[in-house]
Amino acid sequence: MTFFPASSAVPPRRAHAGITLGLLAMVLLTGCETATVEDSTEPAGDAGTSAGDSQAQAPEPTGNQLSHEDMRAQLEARYPEATLTDTDDYWSGLRDIETELQKLVVDPPECKQYVVRSAVPVPAGALVAFADGSGAVESGADEESGGAAESGGDGAEAEEPEASGSGLGAAVQLASTEEDSEDGADGGDSDGAESSSDSREDGNSEDSEQDGEDSEEEPEPVTVELPAERQAVIYTFPDWRAADSHFTAEQDGLDECDSYTAQRSADDAVETSTSIDRVDLSSDADAAYGITRRISSAGENEHSAAVTLRTGSHIVTVMVPLQDSLSEEEAEVAVVELEEEAADLLTSLD
Repeated sequence: MTFFPASSAVPPRRAHAGITLGLLAMVLLTGCETATVEDSTEPAGDAGTSAGDSQAQAPEPTGNQLSHEDMRAQLEARYPEATLTDTDDYWSGLRDIETELQKLVVDPPECKQYVVRSAVPVPAGALVAFADGSGAVESGADEESGGAAESGGDGAEAEEPEASGSGLGAAVQLASTEEDSEDGADGGDSDGAESSSDSREDGNSEDSEQDGEDSEEEPEPVTVELPAERQAVIYTFPDWRAADSHFTAEQDGLDECDSYTAQRSADDAVETSTSIDRVDLSSDADAAYGITRRISSAGENEHSAAVTLRTGSHIVTVMVPLQDSLSEEEAEVAVVELEEEAADLLTSLD
């Protein structure tokens, strides 16, 4: 599922921003001279209509579909600094985008259908709303900050008495042993004191070794600091069957085409290489998957992580750009955070 493909409806500045996020359609289509509604000799609507006719406008919601206003309101509430667009911004140039995408040369060839379908900004039968920009959920950021502060306070309080108690115990034990050794005139008493001291020291040594073994068995928790920038999209379909069909097609495409290359034409020197890793994800949604993605083009690499959820007739995806690739453990931590955001957004649509 690809975000914010380049079209005549999207200013060049936003197209460039899409490239930095590693989005396939942006990389492939930036610089394409696609026709705009004003200068196109072929109308974007049905035959016999002009760009100004009602047929050139995005269709009205049907069935269980949400309105653009409802979708934008939910995105704006969670990503107040993001740039919002919807079906209307892409509808008039949709045919041009699809035409350009059909020119792609994909290797392996059997992945072309998935690549083209995934890069189309408005899937067949859907209405969409996009949020592109910074601004993670503020409540989540506050909770993380508060949690870190509380954790730090508890750690300090827990360590202080332990260190103090351990030092005091060692000092008392040493003083008692020295006094017994000096005052004991009888050799038996001295031997008994030394034996008792050795026993205590051996016991302390065993306890220390045991504590060391326990600490080695407890690995440090894996943490990932995700940037605040997010991209989020809502797809709304007339019924759950249409939404499920789209979701399943995307999921199957990920399984079959987790690595591929693409370029605009066979003679085009610019080739984009994409690799995708699925990440295990637990969610209460009807269907869910998480991924990490790496896109390489012209010697530059772009990394991202994303979570896609479906419930009923609605699908949401939340994506975050990354500075570098994540380990398997880090990826699992990242998608958990993204799943919480995506689930909150999806729940608000009911």
